[in-house]
Amino acid sequence: MGKREEMPFVLEPAGARVVAAAIEGAVVFDLDGTRLRWQMFHMWIKEMVAQGLLPQVVCTMAEKELEGYHNREAPFNDWVSQQVRAYSGDNRMEGIRVEDVKFVARKVVREMGKRVHVFPQCLSEAAKACGIRRAIISGTPIEVVEAFALADDISIYLGSELEKRGLDGMQRYTGRIEKEWVLDKCEAIHFLAEENGFVLKHSVAIGDSSSDALMLREVEYPICFNPDQRLRNKAIEYGWPIVVERKDCIHMFRHSGPRNIQLLNLSDFLPEGLAAAMAQLLPPGSIV
Repeated sequence: MGKREEMPFVLEPAGARVVAAAIEGAVVFDLDGTRLRWQMFHMWIKEMVAQGLLPQVVCTMAEKELEGYHNREAPFNDWVSQQVRAYSGDNRMEGIRVEDVKFVARKVVREMGKRVHVFPQCLSEAAKACGIRRAIISGTPIEVVEAFALADDISIYLGSELEKRGLDGMQRYTGRIEKEWVLDKCEAIHFLAEENGFVLKHSVAIGDSSSDALMLREVEYPICFNPDQRLRNKAIEYGWPIVVERKDCIHMFRHSGPRNIQLLNLSDFLPEGLAAAMAQLLPPGSIV
């Protein structure tokens, strides 16, 4: 592989801002578990029930799987899959107004949109400061993803698309899922790149679960953030950097062998200008 084309940047004397020339790439984020410390999808479902738009059974159906996950007795994906079946099964979304779902999404974002991980949040702020486009790919319904993205000044995003139709002069859901981009994030990131004109070989992608691996392997700068076991195994296989955030500490490393870990600097896995911007934004002493 040839030498990476680094992003030109200028640090102002005060060091308060990073001004960068526009580059061809983007920074692509997973949402739940990566940008956010918990699942906005879960909170949206709870609020849909609280607002009387979905029945209480939608929450109770997944309680066993959630308890199993909290007790380390069942995989996280079992709970997520059950949550999807709970809200989308039996055509429970049929007839619900799109505007009502968007109202709930905005409410959830207002209440929990700041519950973010530090490293991805600083990455997003650094990309914005450097003039790099930011994007989100998520399995959460697109109305919820849109609410978060617009609150963060992000205009490129994908989420699960629920089928809609006009009825009584307004848009309502049919109860069917039209497209789940999370099932193939390789397809998703290529779609976004083609639609928005950014180049994957200059791009950064960050995710926390095995479904993100398909997206990570398409970019020049992949980041496995607080990865689950399957994504960690992919990171070991491909030599991808791993970032682990626990409380107020951030660990950055790469597996160089079955039992060997190489500690990393930001410049080891990010374009130079973006790494410099990140260094200014991360809390002092957070990288260990």
